[in-house]
Amino acid sequence: MQLRFSKTPRFVKFLLPLILLLPLIAPVNFVLIYPGEGTPLFPKLLKVSNETTYPVDGQMLILSIWVTNPETDIFGYEVLKCWAISDCVVVPRSVVYPEETDNKAEFAVGKKQMKKSQGSAVLAT
Repeated sequence: MQLRFSKTPRFVKFLLPLILLLPLIAPVNFVLIYPGEGTPLFPKLLKVSNETTYPVDGQMLILSIWVTNPETDIFGYEVLKCWAISDCVVVPRSVVYPEETDNKAEFAVGKKQMKKSQGSAVLAT
């Protein structure tokens, strides 16, 4: 007596790849953080006048950090790509942004922090 197994049903052939690919195209609740470009501080952004200056060998850079906005949809394939890049970091959205925030609120917070930072820089000089 020979046992025969049926062929794999068509719905399984369709469903299995769908189950494996769905997480790659579905939005996930993460934020991506990348380093930005280094901008030379001297002489573009900061100039010293009416003071004695000395020649320097090095350069001071300002590094910006790029963070996705709270309303940006991040998909599974973007998270995998970020993990493959050594300079990219993936963190849960709740670590970076409060629960019920939006782009407009975060831009207002950023603007306020920039004014405070500029005031602190003026006081430090």
